[in-house]
Amino acid sequence: MTSADAARLSRAPLHDHHRPSRQGEKDLGPVEPSLLIQATIVLRYPSVSGSITDDVEQLNRFAAQHGLVVVEVGPGNRSVTLTGRAQDLESAFAVKLVDVERAGRRYRRYQGVPSLPPQLREIAAGTFGLRSRPTRPRARIHHAGSTNPFWTAQEMATAYEFPEIEGTGQRIALIELGGGYSEADLQQFFRKLGRDVPRISFKSIDGAQNQPASADAIQAWLDVLEGRREESSVDSALLEAAQTTVEVTMDIELAGALAPGAELVVYMAPATEEGIYKALSMAAHDEDPRIDVISMSWGEPEPYVSDAHMTAINQVLEYAVQRGITVCASSGDFGAYDDPESKALSVNFPASSPLVLACGGSTVLRTISEIEKEIAWTCGPHGMHAASGGGVSERFT
Repeated sequence: MTSADAARLSRAPLHDHHRPSRQGEKDLGPVEPSLLIQATIVLRYPSVSGSITDDVEQLNRFAAQHGLVVVEVGPGNRSVTLTGRAQDLESAFAVKLVDVERAGRRYRRYQGVPSLPPQLREIAAGTFGLRSRPTRPRARIHHAGSTNPFWTAQEMATAYEFPEIEGTGQRIALIELGGGYSEADLQQFFRKLGRDVPRISFKSIDGAQNQPASADAIQAWLDVLEGRREESSVDSALLEAAQTTVEVTMDIELAGALAPGAELVVYMAPATEEGIYKALSMAAHDEDPRIDVISMSWGEPEPYVSDAHMTAINQVLEYAVQRGITVCASSGDFGAYDDPESKALSVNFPASSPLVLACGGSTVLRTISEIEKEIAWTCGPHGMHAASGGGVSERFT
């Protein structure tokens, strides 16, 4: 047996990285061998070896052995980002990378079970970036006809008995995965409230930019939303760009309206496992500014979240709790069936984590002066194909 054969046999499989395929994925063939790809290895904490600096050094040696380059060491030395050719990453993790397509979206996944040398397996909580499947798009919400006008921020605050606060000195992190916001839109919104635009800072993760959809795209999305156009008549990428832009803008406007003195920090990341981890990690570790609250309107059905991703995210959440940061996460848009394709009961992660304050939606029926009834937001009226998420976790007691 050669030394190369021995090295291949002396590997520890990453079984906890399994993530079920989505229905309708079509293989397009091997990834171009020379394609430059980035991957991030998240380190366990506390360090297994006793020194996280030693762990990082082990990963540096691993990268050099496989022709990879360390391009970033994450906050608190808890992750190491590598880059290299597809063929070198295949060798490093003992997998085959393939391109796939689903619902008009092209991305990457791997075949086989990735593995690492045993000494690295002991210190690695998760490896992300070998696959690039986007997080699930937000729910499409359809109305059979026009709807009642949306509430103003003040009316919503009154209906929910939200306390009158300024939030001065507090910093709210908004985790965003696509789209963007327009300064002109924000100025118009806060001008109508009679307030100044709050202090907003923008932080990019892995090159993600503030890219708001055009006014025409948003109008097309509204036409679909309110039943004036069929969804099939509008390009799906355009609809998604508009919907994420509305999501980002709404996050900023509501946070700024309800806590006008708070500073808002927008963390924009790619909509992938790697992007979500990095955005949460950066927000939890940031010192300039130090974050008080993290708000995240994204998640995945628990059955589609690998154990490794769950472990890595929970490590970040534990650190946030230790720092006194409150983390709020959306409970989902599909009721008790968070994954409509499987027709199985499931809940949204990270909302299902006990370290997170899960936030769902409700519908408030009210008279002019008081609340008459409040129920879980559901798809009942107007033909809406969505509902506030909830249920019992299969992963957390």
